[in-house]
Amino acid sequence: MLIWVPDSISQAAINRTVRAIHAVFDAHGQPLHLGAAPTVDTPRLRAAYRSYQALADLSQEAMALVKTSSAQAFCASLIDAPARAADLSNLRLLHRGRFYRRGVDVYPQLLAAASPKA
Repeated sequence: MLIWVPDSISQAAINRTVRAIHAVFDAHGQPLHLGAAPTVDTPRLRAAYRSYQALADLSQEAMALVKTSSAQAFCASLIDAPARAADLSNLRLLHRGRFYRRGVDVYPQLLAAASPKA
């Protein structure tokens, strides 16, 4: 999903924040894709969900500027019209909590591999 953020927030910062949110969901046994509100209510989970929703809400800003929040549709539009007038430096990708390899969502394994071991 494309989002529009202040230019002081890097893509790396977005990635780390979303990975931390996904780690909280994983620790509580909740789906990482955040397609619905959590079924368990804890302060950490509630805060993580609200944080992700705040980031996801920034897709409306991206939609207003580039007419889509889909990275795939946006890339296709750049191929058709590469000389866009808008400054796109504040456009970022928001990870949706899924990563498919050969039809299987491997994101939970990737998240576990990237998490620090206790």
